[in-house]
Amino acid sequence: MSKHSLKTLDFCVNQAVDKIFNTCDKDCITQIRLACDLPDVSVVIERRRMNFMNNMLDNEHLRYLSLFWVHC
Repeated sequence: MSKHSLKTLDFCVNQAVDKIFNTCDKDCITQIRLACDLPDVSVVIERRRMNFMNNMLDNEHLRYLSLFWVHC
């Protein structure tokens, strides 16, 4: 995902926080996002990617991959 797309999505999250909590102050928005566990979109994407990779590397998936490699 491009940096521009990430910035655009973060801007959308900031706008939502702005509307929900009725604040325009960037520092307040940052503190609210921290308190509500709303990290930058890039962090969310990286967490999901790592979770996907970890799930792919568990024993169940490795067993299927080893079967695939044996038959190739």
